Amino acid sequence: MAGGHRHGEAVTAPSMAPLAARRVARGLGAVFALALAAGASASPEVISREVRSPEGPIFVDATLYLVDYAGHNVVRVEQTSAKVVWHRDGCGPTGLARVPEGLLVACFDGKQVVTIALDGRTLATVETDETGQRLREPNDFALDTRGGVYISGTGPWEPRPIVGKIYYRSADRKLRTVASDLHSPNGLVLSPDGKLLYVAESFASRILLFDVAPDGTLNGRREFLKMSEVLAGGRTYTPDGVRIDRNGNLFVGFWDGACFAVISPDGKLMQQVDLPAPHDPNLAITPDGQFVISTGVFDLPDNGSRGELYRVPNPLAPK
Repeated sequence: MAGGHRHGEAVTAPSMAPLAARRVARGLGAVFALALAAGASASPEVISREVRSPEGPIFVDATLYLVDYAGHNVVRVEQTSAKVVWHRDGCGPTGLARVPEGLLVACFDGKQVVTIALDGRTLATVETDETGQRLREPNDFALDTRGGVYISGTGPWEPRPIVGKIYYRSADRKLRTVASDLHSPNGLVLSPDGKLLYVAESFASRILLFDVAPDGTLNGRREFLKMSEVLAGGRTYTPDGVRIDRNGNLFVGFWDGACFAVISPDGKLMQQVDLPAPHDPNLAITPDGQFVISTGVFDLPDNGSRGELYRVPNPLAPK
């Protein structure tokens, strides 16, 4: 799920039923568990500062995983610390997805999709599509209910040709291209009924919509919204990661803008939530729906970065 990229190890990539308290405590550790159980606070709460370039947060049951683009790591949050689960030099990971084997890792820099076990063992690496062509900078994932997964292939950030793709890996592990000629496709999510695929098209500052066929193919490509027509003050920010709740509301992170936006299924802005970091590319909704986890990235004078992980009350939290 990543936004406006600058390459280099020290730079960030731009590059979704309540649980018992004891289950949360096992997954996130005592400190984070208490945070999740606390009431909504007026401002974002920093829950970790140990990942330089945090992106791609997801929950596996009650355990939070994410990636460190600059460190080339997959990490697991334990209390307020981040334990490295997997590392690959040159990967430049930007997204994660839960699959039966463990996790899919989008290696943006390495142009690979890697399958790892939850204990960090590397299980498989895919570098080419069905035609044998090298993958175009894999970025983010969206899982369907048939055992398939959509993968955004953003393409190189500079120069800016229209070369982005969307891939579909079916349940039999075959990977094929289902959309092409996109302006840096980034975060993507399926509607709750699985019939629509939303895609953040970063360089066009908009979200596209596709109809999903039973075999996973996409058709009916159309513009869902332009960010400048939705955001407060007509601003245009670069959409990055996207999450969706059970009611079909979109939660959109931005590579720029110091905020995330909540957008209704009919394309109306419901909430714009300010965040401390200038770059807040990716989001996750907690399993109980009460909070949003956001990644935050600050630029450093040496062209590096430092990261923060925020916990924010979900403005649409179920009562």
